[in-house]
Amino acid sequence: MSGVYIHIPFCARKCAYCDFASWPGRQADWRRYVCAVEEEIRAVGGGPAETVFFGGGTPSLLPAEWLCGLLDAVRETFALAADAEITLEANPGTVSPDSLALYRQAGVNRVSFGAQSANDALLRAIGRIHTWAQVEEAVRMAQDAGLENINLDLMYGLPGQTVRDVETALLRAMALGARHISCYNLIVEPGTPLARGVERGEIRLPEEDAQAEMQRAVCETLRKGGFERYEISNYALPGWECRHNINYWLRGDYFGFGCAAHSLVDGVRYANPDSLDAYLRGARQTDRETLAEEDVRLETVMLGTRTRWGADISYMKANALEPLVRSGFARICAGKLVLTDAGWEVHNAILRQILE
Repeated sequence: MSGVYIHIPFCARKCAYCDFASWPGRQADWRRYVCAVEEEIRAVGGGPAETVFFGGGTPSLLPAEWLCGLLDAVRETFALAADAEITLEANPGTVSPDSLALYRQAGVNRVSFGAQSANDALLRAIGRIHTWAQVEEAVRMAQDAGLENINLDLMYGLPGQTVRDVETALLRAMALGARHISCYNLIVEPGTPLARGVERGEIRLPEEDAQAEMQRAVCETLRKGGFERYEISNYALPGWECRHNINYWLRGDYFGFGCAAHSLVDGVRYANPDSLDAYLRGARQTDRETLAEEDVRLETVMLGTRTRWGADISYMKANALEPLVRSGFARICAGKLVLTDAGWEVHNAILRQILE
């Protein structure tokens, strides 16, 4: 299996926690950037592809016809499967019935909305520019356009957030008809406005125990709603898992296009520059690495143990496995170590045990 990722690095406003390669404004560069990405796509030799993912930034900020043009370039370059999963990341407030109809007509069949919370005060606290009412409106417009495969991104561990806030967001997301929910623990990335606020004591995050309680509430609430946890932060109704991300976690090949995009093809990883200006000047694949056997082992274990499919025990320290199983942190199925919910809570500590 192989996938195609297209990075759109533009956004309306940078969120307080974001350290992604994204830039607010810069409308003068939008068209030039899209042309450069299309040129990059067409320069690739092609091959089969089963998924396409437009990520960002905020892809839906750009004119819909431009993104549809990029998808045409993918189809003309790659042998795209007839049942390909084609995902568009979007922010509430940046889509309309017309744009969603264009996406659907072009072949987009999955939309991922950055909802983050159902509490408008919490959204303002992290720099989001939408409201929960706009999330509801965006989801309904997408459904009216025939897009039923909808993911909502949510977060926990936000400043001032409670367990009840988390549960409320999940219940509202399920009530909207989301088939997939990603729920991430807020990470304070160095150099972000959030990090500076925490360092100065102006922003207080929930205590570690409270965040652990939120995580358990996420698992329990979604499980009761019929969602299955198939990766540490990802939950889906049966049959609605994100095929594109599964390919990443199982280390399939993928081609990345655009500023800061990464690729893994035939054991070689390469990346475009994370500088928008450098990319626009024509810099491509400035970082290239043929993965050594040890790199493959580490990645296979690190990524595989994040999923319900697990990772091959032959890559791990044999004497570390039985204690994990005995303690309820993992089970061994068909030669794979599969972590339980309890194991996922201490994933990093388990990695140290099985890899050192």
